[in-house]
Amino acid sequence: MLAGAALLSLQCGSDSPSQPQAQKPDITQFSASPADLVPGDSTLFTYAAVRADSLVLTPPGQRLASATSGSLYVKPVLPTRYTLRAYNASGQDSASVQVTMSTLTPVLTLALSEDTIVTGDSTTLTYTATHTDSVILQSVGKLTPAAGGARVLKPTANTTYVAVAYGLYGRDTAQVSVRVEVPYQIQAPNGGFYKGTMGSSVLNPELRFRVVDFSAATLYKPWIHFSATNGDGVLSADSLQPSSTGFADLNYDFGGKLGRATITATVPGYDTMSVEVRADILTPGASGQGQYVLFSDKYGTVKILNGPPASVDVDPQYCILYANYETAKGVVVVLEDNPCDATANDNEPVQGVIVNTVYAGKTEKGIGIGSTYAQITSAYGQPDSVYIDPNPPPALTLEYWALGMIIYCGTTDSTAFEIHLTKLVGNTPAASLT
Repeated sequence: MLAGAALLSLQCGSDSPSQPQAQKPDITQFSASPADLVPGDSTLFTYAAVRADSLVLTPPGQRLASATSGSLYVKPVLPTRYTLRAYNASGQDSASVQVTMSTLTPVLTLALSEDTIVTGDSTTLTYTATHTDSVILQSVGKLTPAAGGARVLKPTANTTYVAVAYGLYGRDTAQVSVRVEVPYQIQAPNGGFYKGTMGSSVLNPELRFRVVDFSAATLYKPWIHFSATNGDGVLSADSLQPSSTGFADLNYDFGGKLGRATITATVPGYDTMSVEVRADILTPGASGQGQYVLFSDKYGTVKILNGPPASVDVDPQYCILYANYETAKGVVVVLEDNPCDATANDNEPVQGVIVNTVYAGKTEKGIGIGSTYAQITSAYGQPDSVYIDPNPPPALTLEYWALGMIIYCGTTDSTAFEIHLTKLVGNTPAASLT
């Protein structure tokens, strides 16, 4: 029995309860009403805590009369963050509230005259501030006067400007961003050749340009300057900024006598490019033109302007090639086969054009398919040679040697049904193109 009692005594001793652990204080309420004041007014702090031996309000470092709950009025002179701390032997707890004075807090606004500029250009920052003693523009310096003003900025790269307004009752921060465009290249997205009609400013495709940077991103701010040479028409603008689409579109009016011009686009200091505009005029002579094609062009340009021909015929005896657009356009472009290999290469030079049937273009004197013998001789005078060509269809043939122009008229109605223009001109019979 004794042994059993000893064992029971030992077991009962092992089940003795543990001592409770001491706990830190806990602030359960700390608030200010109102939390936003007009200077000179008071706010009411209300607080409550458990397990606290003491409570201290900072500022001013005041020990509160009750360590459990209570309230007190405070009259701050500036926006202030108040902290309540609770203490006991096991530790502390804290809580904070912010008392503001928004009616007198600085308010800062910023604006830019241009938020996107071209490198080398500037933009003007304007600012206004209320309840402010000073305004600092980071990385630039102090802005004066503090109430508002302007500062010219000339960033060299994309920049975000941050300004801070300081006042007795707080601060305010504002920022603006400037995008700086660096031109690299002018592009003509519709190609290098544009076609029009004499007396009209409508071009096909549309004459448009854009400017891109090194990463090929479209730029909107660079001014593009335009000029026209080798023609007597009129551009619709001498300078343009790209629109919101990123393109600068313009027209060329073929209002003069020449059906050609070179349009040059320039972003000064960065890039220049040129394109060609052509009209459907017939121009006899060494610098002649027909179906948009100049006699100084090569076969590659002929195809750009007119597409691939229906066929290419070969005259191996005279090393001549005929690019046939007769059915669709009423035009045959005559090429020199050089070297004489019966193959139409892109670099074969144009020798002239033959127009007939449906071709609507006319010379600057108004002569074309359907013109009468009387109209032709009134415009160009008597031909150097007139004869009947018996080959079918029989034709009254008018040769103007100095112009390199041969006109074939019907023998019954004396109206032109085919015209040959060649760049081989002189005071001798015009070289035949057929």
